[in-house]
Amino acid sequence: SRRHFLKIGGLALGGLGLPQILRAQETAPLGGQKLPHKAVIMVFLSGGPSHQDMVDLKPDAPKEIRGSFQPIQTNV
Repeated sequence: SRRHFLKIGGLALGGLGLPQILRAQETAPLGGQKLPHKAVIMVFLSGGPSHQDMVDLKPDAPKEIRGSFQPIQTNV
């Protein structure tokens, strides 16, 4: 399938740079000192129930609107 092809292709492209990354980690900076980090990789994983399903469940709404989640009894 197309999804499988893209998954394998992405993994292959990511694997091409892996030896260079590992080689760079093995070589110590000048004088053995650790250099400060200059970049951050932020991974945003979307998924999970939306805020409407978690906060405002609307249990009395029609079935098409209220979703599959039901409210639970809490002390709040």
